[in-house]
Amino acid sequence: MKNHVERRLGFGAALVFALLFNTILWMIETLVFFAQKIVNPRIWFYLPWKSLALYLGAAVIFFLVAFALSRIPLRRKRDTIHNNRVFLRGYLVLTLLAYFLSLYFMKFRPRLAPHWYHFPSLAALLIVTAGTIGLAIILSGLIAVRIGPGRSFTIMRWIAILAIAFCFLNTAFDINEMSIPRITQGKTTPGPNLVVILVDTLRPDFLGCYGNPDIRTPNIDRLAGEGILFRECVSQAPWTLPSLASFLTSKYPSQHGAERQRTLDKTTAKESEILLSGWLQNDNLTLFEILKENGYATAFFQPNITAASFLGFDQGVDYFFDAFKNKRLIWEDAVSALSKEKINDLLYPRFLYADNRRVVAYAKKWLKRNERVKYCLFVMLLDCHEYYLDVVGYKNRFLVSKDSHRDLLVKAYKDHVEKSDRDVGALISALSETNRFKQTMILLTADHGEGLFEHVPRSESQVAFWDKGLYHGQTVYDEIAKIPLIITPPEAAYRPREVSRQVRSIDALPTLVSLLHIKSQGSFEGTDLSRDDFQESDALPAFSESVLEYPEIKSVRKGGWKLIYHPLSGAEELYDLRRDPLEGTNLAGQQSAAGDSLRRELFDWVARMDKEKIKNAESRKKRELTREEKDALKSLGYIR
Repeated sequence: MKNHVERRLGFGAALVFALLFNTILWMIETLVFFAQKIVNPRIWFYLPWKSLALYLGAAVIFFLVAFALSRIPLRRKRDTIHNNRVFLRGYLVLTLLAYFLSLYFMKFRPRLAPHWYHFPSLAALLIVTAGTIGLAIILSGLIAVRIGPGRSFTIMRWIAILAIAFCFLNTAFDINEMSIPRITQGKTTPGPNLVVILVDTLRPDFLGCYGNPDIRTPNIDRLAGEGILFRECVSQAPWTLPSLASFLTSKYPSQHGAERQRTLDKTTAKESEILLSGWLQNDNLTLFEILKENGYATAFFQPNITAASFLGFDQGVDYFFDAFKNKRLIWEDAVSALSKEKINDLLYPRFLYADNRRVVAYAKKWLKRNERVKYCLFVMLLDCHEYYLDVVGYKNRFLVSKDSHRDLLVKAYKDHVEKSDRDVGALISALSETNRFKQTMILLTADHGEGLFEHVPRSESQVAFWDKGLYHGQTVYDEIAKIPLIITPPEAAYRPREVSRQVRSIDALPTLVSLLHIKSQGSFEGTDLSRDDFQESDALPAFSESVLEYPEIKSVRKGGWKLIYHPLSGAEELYDLRRDPLEGTNLAGQQSAAGDSLRRELFDWVARMDKEKIKNAESRKKRELTREEKDALKSLGYIR
């Protein structure tokens, strides 16, 4: 039999071989991901061109090493057969070894390690390494002798063409939109529809309807003009996971348990590196479950991993769509682990999410297919959360200069608010084309606001996103705690108005239950705001709490005053919001009747919450975060 490797495999042909081989690896993983999407339509299938570029870049690196090795004169006489065999073996060994070791470390080892009590991990590593080298040698011999480079190139060329065609099809046709289902068991019972629009990281003072003349938000302003606008609404937590859970359950974070924190070493009062996660467990009654019991079809479209279905937010949801990248290819994982955010941040960010345009498109498709049933559609928009990427980029997103970045970041945030308003308008426009738009109630709100240097010390020029005064999650100042709340009831149900008294996000659920005229056996911490036709009454005390990367923070806001308490240090902050709305002068060291009253009210509430935690401690055990969850939270700025 003629030896096919006698055909010269020059530099160009060898490079093409390497590129084609890695394209095959990418294509195999893509098809597996595609099959998972077919089986589970709820996951977001998203593979940008950069993922293929990553595999091709790896091919070039391994090609250069293998080609150089094949040309080293290890014996006097070099021949074509020797060079080609050395290249094929070297390239396949390098590529497959890197691939399978990445597969072992990133996918299998974390899952299997807890079960390997009697099997050393070093032995497993040696088995994977030896098996991969053996496979590479066999494959190289098969290509060189049995199949031959010519036939190999033909096969690989067709696979590459299929891969490129798949990329074009994935760009032209969004399978996520095409796979949105029609509800087969539709509900036709009478009653208004409900659409909830939650704009992540939206500050009310950046909306025209809340008095900002320098920003254009005509669609949200129109909603406010046709409905009920609440001037003072306070979130119960300064970041998404606990805040959204409070909105959906009308309970405080200490009660529903959806929070995340570091463990604390009580002997040194320092935090350890173990991150613990809580989630919205089944003993919580959610808005979706209440609506489902009352004949509603429910759908939730959201792109934020801190509101993911696996965190319990899918309770009572007929169709839940996690529009974030929940699958990484093998070498995406490897680059993420090895590059220390250098190569990885430049080439392929670890956390990707569907932008507002895509989320709205998915929601519109669901509406088109399910408009005849009575429904609750919940849509979460995330673009305002990522405004800073346009200014400092992904790599430098967590360290900014107050002097050179402040104005740029504020402008970028404003631009993203205006863009989000246009996306809200696109969704409302789609709603207006449905049959029962006049019988649809719309609620617009946010999970929290955003710090834009309001509480950055004047002496600091370099500011990290997790420091006091920037971003969110670490403090409960008003720029973060205050959120918009707009409820637009069905046509002619209530006259438009503004409510100036202070309300809370936990009040939304009991208010919706009342406005929709449905029944619920749940107990709520919030209050029905629609009592007495939304008449003004005494301001409700707004308690907020944060358990994230830093120690706990508790606060109460009432009667124009605000008290912030730090349980670990015992420090307090007291602000007179009427005279000091920016919370710049701490009055905690001064005697005041308002401070004493707030202190008693806050400590009574803290004591009640602590009892709730103790009662639920056994059933609300937290778990340690996975590496993927840590990466995603780092990219969003919630942890370092």
